[in-house]
Amino acid sequence: LVLSAWVTDGGAKVNVPPPSDRGRSDALPPLAMTWTKFRGPGAVTFDTAEPAIDRAHGGRTTTTATFSAPGAYVLRVEGIDASGVGGGGFQCCWTNALIEVTVHNN
Repeated sequence: LVLSAWVTDGGAKVNVPPPSDRGRSDALPPLAMTWTKFRGPGAVTFDTAEPAIDRAHGGRTTTTATFSAPGAYVLRVEGIDASGVGGGGFQCCWTNALIEVTVHNN
């Protein structure tokens, strides 16, 4: 299954020091996107669990998920901004979504 998502950063956050190069006009804040299996009957393998972010196309990311068994799955995608995992210690600046997928036998 091909999965696409888009991630952007709205700018400076309260109580989060900016990266040292954020003052440069050509600098873009670092972003990350991560895919994981939240629940389901089998294993889920992502060709890239942390895909590259294509800023030239609105922050698009793409990966492919392979499922080991049929059934109902929930995948989790998390976007993280410059504050890093956990929002710099106070979980301020990330978001996630849950995507339901049903896999059928062929």
